Amino acid sequence: MIATAEKIVDSGKAGLDTMTAVFNIAFDTSARLMALNLGTSRTLLQDGASRVTTMLDPQKAGELLTHDMGLGQSAIDNATACVRGAYEIVSEGQQAILQLMEPRIAEFNRELATSIDNAARSAPAGTDLALAAVMSALQLAKRATGASEPASEGPTEANEESSRRARKSA
Repeated sequence: MIATAEKIVDSGKAGLDTMTAVFNIAFDTSARLMALNLGTSRTLLQDGASRVTTMLDPQKAGELLTHDMGLGQSAIDNATACVRGAYEIVSEGQQAILQLMEPRIAEFNRELATSIDNAARSAPAGTDLALAAVMSALQLAKRATGASEPASEGPTEANEESSRRARKSA
């Protein structure tokens, strides 16, 4: 009974540590996204102020058309950089959380398999079919999550390719 209580306390501490680490990653990611948004907003505001200054200066009236085209390209470049930066920040946060959670999920799966094996040894006759179904379901879940990891890399590569094409065309 004492070993079980200690195991529960240790599990609770590990869960609390994991939750704290996930929150820290989420707050860091949010802070980086806010900084990116503020920087982009500042740049767009400075470009707009520059345009207004050019419009109000009668000596630079001839430069207005050239300035407008440059401002449009600048806005596109800023928007592209903002989206790319946001994508990178979110991807890094997601990767950090995934690296934090993978060992804990693997440990949970090992402990679950051990518990099921122990239950199978002490189970009454006739429960073999139910335990085999549970083990089969666990194996299917492992295969399904293992198969989904490489598939999750596909959209990332597709997003990078479309981002490269957009940069070339801009």
